[in-house]
Amino acid sequence: MPEGSTVDVIGGSENQFIEIIGEEMEEYEKIRNRKNIHVRLLTTVDQAERFKKMSAVRKNFVFRVIPFLQSGITDADIWPDGLVLKFYGD
Repeated sequence: MPEGSTVDVIGGSENQFIEIIGEEMEEYEKIRNRKNIHVRLLTTVDQAERFKKMSAVRKNFVFRVIPFLQSGITDADIWPDGLVLKFYGD
């Protein structure tokens, strides 16, 4: 990924990236910070506190909450001419 890029993430209540990457998270963050890569996350209400704490310690990391989506599964379809977001939940 080019330096100065932004990664846009759509996540639901099952945001498991950190759990999946595991021990490699520290190295991932070193590379991301060295390359000045920003992360913008769109997430559910039930994850707000988790990401509020995370944004205080992760450089170039911001998140926004989908106010009407308490929890649930999200899915995204990326097409050549559009984006479809699907939310399943309460």
